[in-house]
Amino acid sequence: MTKQGTTLNIGGISVAELAKRYGTPLYVYHEGRIRENVRRLFAAFRSRYQNFDLFYAIKANSNPAIAAILVSEGTGV
Repeated sequence: MTKQGTTLNIGGISVAELAKRYGTPLYVYHEGRIRENVRRLFAAFRSRYQNFDLFYAIKANSNPAIAAILVSEGTGV
């Protein structure tokens, strides 16, 4: 999430526009940020532990699109 002036944005789209377009309540996931965070986590741990593996607790969020992103980045679920 970024702020430009008084506008909050997710992925370059204002939160107000997302709410107008899809209604509320609304859950918004930023695929690029998810991928970036997973890569940073892998890099941090693998710099010290070469055999590090990451497993996502699917009960935390069972959204199949999120799980697919995580698996494509090398995590287990």
